[in-house]
Parts: sequence; C-alpha cells; structure tokens
Amino acid sequence: MMNKKQIEEMTCSRDFVATAVIPPGNTGAVGTIDGGFRLLEAGGRDDLFELLKKELPKAEVMQRKEGVPLEKGTFDYITVVGLKYLPCSEGTDRLFRELIALLKPGGVISAHVCGFSGYYGAVMLGDIIRRLSRGRKTDATIKIARALIRELPETHPAFLCEIINPHDETAVKELLALSEAIDHVDKLFTVSKLMEAIPRWGGRFLRWVFPPIYDPTSRFESWFESNERGVIQVLNTLPEPRRSIAAELLTASPSEHYFLVQKF
Repeated sequence: MMNKKQIEEMTCSRDFVATAVIPPGNTGAVGTIDGGFRLLEAGGRDDLFELLKKELPKAEVMQRKEGVPLEKGTFDYITVVGLKYLPCSEGTDRLFRELIALLKPGGVISAHVCGFSGYYGAVMLGDIIRRLSRGRKTDATIKIARALIRELPETHPAFLCEIINPHDETAVKELLALSEAIDHVDKLFTVSKLMEAIPRWGGRFLRWVFPPIYDPTSRFESWFESNERGVIQVLNTLPEPRRSIAAELLTASPSEHYFLVQKF
C-alpha cells in the first residue's frame, strides 16, 4: 500500500477526482471537471492546494482559510485528507457538517481518520506521557516520552503507529500532538463508528479509497484450510458495511481510514 503522502496526493489527482465525482459509466462527462468545476482544499495543506491547481488548471480551486466565509452549495469536490488527527467527537461532526454544507448536491469529500487498530497503542502511550509530565515544560515531556518508548517491547501496539520513534524529536512531538487531539481510545474511529458518524454529517458513505483493504476474502483466503472455506463464503456474502466491519475486526487493520463521502 502507498504511504500517506502518496495517498493524499492521489486523492488530488485529476483521474481520481473525475472517478470520485462522475457516476460509473458516464465517461463522456470527464471533460466537465474543467470548466465550471469548483474544488476546495480544506486541510490547510499548501502542497495539495498547488497539486489540485496543477492537475485541474481550468477548474476553480480554492483553499479554506480561517475566518474567510465560503458560499454554501457551491463545491463539487473537497479534500480534507491533510487534516491529521480528527477525534470521534461532536467537534469533528460539526466540522464535516460545515464542509458538506459547502458541497453541491452529489458533491464529494475525500477524507481520512485514524483507525482504532493502528492508533490505540499510541493513544494509550500518550495518556501515560501526559500523566507523568503534567506541569512540566516541553523539553522535559519529550525526555519522558523518549524514555518510555525505549522501554517498550517491540511487540507493543504503539509501534503499529508510524510516528513512534524514540530517536526522532519531531516524531515524539508528533506523538504528543496526536495525544492532545485524541486523548482517549474511545475517540478513535472504528469502521462502525465512522459509518454511524457519516449520516450525522449529512452525507452518505460512497466508498473506501482502497476497497481491497476491507475485503476479508482476499485477506484471509490463504489462512483457512480447505474445510473452512465456508467461513470465507460467509464473510464474502456480508452486505456493506458489515463486510468492512468484519474485515477490520478480523485483521486488526488498516491503521487509517481513507474514504469518500457524498452529499445527499
């Protein structure tokens, strides 16, 4: 699977945007993503903003700025993949409600959230660091974080998160930023929580950016003996989102959920 930067850049490519917003089979409409097409970079990532302008030079590309109002119901595509740590909370619900309100009917948002399977260890570690460093300055907190990480066994679930690195001060600060935004494992998104949240936002789940990751058949076929093929068949016949929920529970992956949401 591609790394985060590659995934984020892919969701800002012309081909990906066209596939996301144009109904399957309507290939003749691809050209319409130029003239009159409006896109919004809402994650505060200048690199993705510039990439959108490069990929769709004839479209109108804007960037969400603090305090600058945007007209509701005017955008065809919004990307928020640049936002790092969105907790499962009312604040995140409010953010997505505001963003979906900016979309035209049928418009699409590409986003990502931290998955429980990949981040629960890091969030628990962050909680311990906060408790031990309460009232201390940043430098002292970083030293405590490094010391704790060095003592962790290699099998600790914190290492499922890519940002854990005891020798990299930037990585330790990133861990502290994660811990500040998501201070309890209950605020991490499972597939179930995500599916419950999207209707609250006023949208509908469109698809995963990488659907095969949520396919229990392809991920488990080599694990089952021939007399257990019935289990695979049952998993494969589950309707969505139950199929994706089962895949996450059985594989303890993926670490992050990249997905598309469409406005009703």
